[in-house]
Amino acid sequence: MTHIGTLSGLGKLWDGNKDLGPVHYEVRVFRNGGLERGEGALRWDGFGPWDSFQAGKLLMLMLRSGEQVSITIKSLGNEGADILATGPIPQPIDGLDSVD
Repeated sequence: MTHIGTLSGLGKLWDGNKDLGPVHYEVRVFRNGGLERGEGALRWDGFGPWDSFQAGKLLMLMLRSGEQVSITIKSLGNEGADILATGPIPQPIDGLDSVD
């Protein structure tokens, strides 16, 4: 498995058609063969509709580039969540998202 970069920034979290507001995200993107996957974290300030989330919750994250990534909540904390990203994951591009 090869780490190809990291997507990070301020994005928008969606639960179906419900806009849950802005979240800070960091998704490390890996390639294994021809498949890409991501894992990372969401961080938010204060309380909100995510207070009722549980592990396994499926959501959509709109990246600051405008692209959308399907995510699954892996575990929750007081100020954020660890996530897994699936589906098409954009290549980290310098200038749009940070790359390591």
